[in-house]
Amino acid sequence: MPEHHHDQRLPRGALQCEALEVLCSSGEGTVGQVVDRLSSKLGSDFPYSTVAWTLNQLCTMGLASRSRMPGSKVYFYSARVSHEHLVKAEIVEAVRQVFAGSRTSRLALSYLVDLIDGVHNRLMCDLEDVVEQKRQEQKTKRER
Repeated sequence: MPEHHHDQRLPRGALQCEALEVLCSSGEGTVGQVVDRLSSKLGSDFPYSTVAWTLNQLCTMGLASRSRMPGSKVYFYSARVSHEHLVKAEIVEAVRQVFAGSRTSRLALSYLVDLIDGVHNRLMCDLEDVVEQKRQEQKTKRER
């Protein structure tokens, strides 16, 4: 699957996220297949027209694509981004929202470091390595 970078663009709603997850995990599917997968995954029935509209919105956003089988009216939808891209975009957006409030940024950073340290001590070392690497990159940029 080609990886297209859309500035960490995310689906806007829960159904868009779930539909894109279905496409990422299954490779491709018709509207009916996506309806079935969503229903079994979430334990709820979704109207065909709602899922069709949602998949078309994902195509408009550049996160999915569709192709029609020759001689048929049936469209097959597929994700244009990987599952990893979707997860990264969700994490980036969550972190961006947490650190958006300048009054709480330092506190949020402190909580993040505590959380990382609490999850696994090795992650703390990894964090230190990433911070040092970023500092070196910034230093190199300034020297140019």
